[in-house]
Amino acid sequence: MYLDVALAWVVSDVTTCPMPMRSEGRPASNYSLRRLVSHYGRLVVSSGTRPLAIVSLVGLLFLVLGVLYSVWVLVNRFAGNIAPAGWTSTFVSILVVGGLTLFSLGVIAQYIRASTNMSLGKPLYVVVRDPGTVFDDDAPDPS
Repeated sequence: MYLDVALAWVVSDVTTCPMPMRSEGRPASNYSLRRLVSHYGRLVVSSGTRPLAIVSLVGLLFLVLGVLYSVWVLVNRFAGNIAPAGWTSTFVSILVVGGLTLFSLGVIAQYIRASTNMSLGKPLYVVVRDPGTVFDDDAPDPS
């Protein structure tokens, strides 16, 4: 677990603070490109599950494209514009079946997201109170 990831669960506004860096007579970083890429992968896996939801949306998009294309092919077929035999049915079936497959994977990914959030200890909700009402002696009692 990374501290910045855990803080992102409960803090929405972040800022930066400039700090003077002192020179210590060594290179700025001891990380190689391979270690940095590996660290980035761990951060992506542990920080969020938004890419899992994108899989569902892409699957739904392909499914809709497949259905719309099949309707367009049928309208052209009845209008007399005949497409090459076999090509259109293959394309439509790939779009529809691929879309259904990706959408199903997205649904499974949502279950994985829920179990991942539970295993990482991410809180389901956070109670946020105004510090002024909690720490001020002059503030009226909210109850």
